[in-house]
Amino acid sequence: MTFPGLNTMGISMYNVAVAAGVANPPHSHPGVTEAGVVVEGLVLIGFLTNNYTLYSKVAGPGDMFVIPPGLIHYEMNVGKTEARLLTVVASEWPSEVLVPHTLFLAKPAIPDFVLKKIFKTDGKTINMLRTKLAN
Repeated sequence: MTFPGLNTMGISMYNVAVAAGVANPPHSHPGVTEAGVVVEGLVLIGFLTNNYTLYSKVAGPGDMFVIPPGLIHYEMNVGKTEARLLTVVASEWPSEVLVPHTLFLAKPAIPDFVLKKIFKTDGKTINMLRTKLAN
């Protein structure tokens, strides 16, 4: 759904529903701040700084959060019921870079020997990750 009133305003808002046990994979919004409030449920929200420090918290109804511009972050519903969040992103059309998908589903593909070296694993694991992410 589009909301023409947001055009040129530098902001967009989302009503997000997350089923119990579901995680939004690590991702970033390049150059964009994200903020929100948990409306229902319990959500583990975390982000990583550029010096590899993880900040995370389980947020419940009424708890607010802010993700600094461009940092890798994730959310996971850790409750037993659906969670709902209202989020605001400082862009009318924010891009989203899904870290696992970017690494394992790139076209053309990052060569297996590179991924094996980076992740210190074998080709079987790389292929398993590619297959699971593609489905």
